[in-house]
Amino acid sequence: MRKLTALALVLLVATLLPSCGEDGDGGTQPEDSQGPTVESTQPTDGSTDLSLVQSVSFTFSEPMDSATINDTTLLVSGRSPSFHVGYDAPSRTATITPDTLYATETWHSAVLTEGVTDEAGNPAAPETVDFRTGPMDCAHLADAMEPNEEIASAAAVAVGDDHYSLTVCDDDKDTYEFSLSEAAKVRFSTYINHAPTDAGGDGPGWQIHFMRADGEYYSTLGTVADPDHTPSYSYSFFPGTYYCEIYSSYGMETGDYVLYDLSVTSETACQDDPYEDNDFQDEATPITEGLHTGLAGCDVDEDWFSIEMSTGDTLTVTVDATFQPGDWENRRLMIRPPSGDQFYESGTTNPFTGQAVSASDGTAYLYVQFWEDDVTYTLDIDLSD
Repeated sequence: MRKLTALALVLLVATLLPSCGEDGDGGTQPEDSQGPTVESTQPTDGSTDLSLVQSVSFTFSEPMDSATINDTTLLVSGRSPSFHVGYDAPSRTATITPDTLYATETWHSAVLTEGVTDEAGNPAAPETVDFRTGPMDCAHLADAMEPNEEIASAAAVAVGDDHYSLTVCDDDKDTYEFSLSEAAKVRFSTYINHAPTDAGGDGPGWQIHFMRADGEYYSTLGTVADPDHTPSYSYSFFPGTYYCEIYSSYGMETGDYVLYDLSVTSETACQDDPYEDNDFQDEATPITEGLHTGLAGCDVDEDWFSIEMSTGDTLTVTVDATFQPGDWENRRLMIRPPSGDQFYESGTTNPFTGQAVSASDGTAYLYVQFWEDDVTYTLDIDLSD
């Protein structure tokens, strides 16, 4: 066999190795020079009878440079800017949402202008979506999260989410679902942009409630929908899926509406005790006579316990808490014997003792509740006949 010369060997190796710009199979990897296209819009161009808070979205053919999607490159003609712009990378979708109502029964144009590019810097062609709004009524005040009147149709949100131009009209309820992979104190903040007022200038009632899947409330907030105030509410949760219900409870006439933005945030969870999860009567932790120490209370959280009683038994419960000075009035002790009326007591002294007598055999329930986080307390349980 003839020996290869040094030059021939170099040439042979060079033909076997991929050159610059080629892939491992010898093919050339072309640079991205193709501009992105808009694959779809929602609504479609020419749509009519739409919501007065209609969002318009543009879905692209490839990942986009989010920095180029803003309120100067994506806008609604005639509004300066009076809208919010966002980009969702997983779905490659840019969305524009008004922050006030559109004019009724009027044509509007959402415009994707020059300057929007993909990740390689290739520009997208301008695009316009023309749409016409409907009349002023609750059907046309529906927001992008509707229908979400109940748990079965709850709109999914996540911690860190912001949602704009949400509406409550007449007796409408907005229900949101959120899931946690670790314990957290979750806060729902509602920024009121519009609310009707009565003759005295007061806004309607405003409710924010946290719920579990069966609709039972963990905690409830009753306040007023006021543009000068940001109604917000929080609760400490274990990992799991939960719900928040928002609505106006009174002072809304037919056709009235509240326009609000929603922000979902989290904080460090309140430290609970080993008796949790016992937030409801059906989750009550069995407890025995004697002194129980190392209990922890969180803001608004109800700690439920159960104990067996016989006819004529007297259940005496003493709560001794460590709390900030002056805050003891923000607590509640409830004792519910197997039969008879519920026994309820509150006061300003500490420790505090309550009693209930059972008229029959069965299970008695009690709960302790505080209006601040990280309270430590003891329960002294006495059962006598």
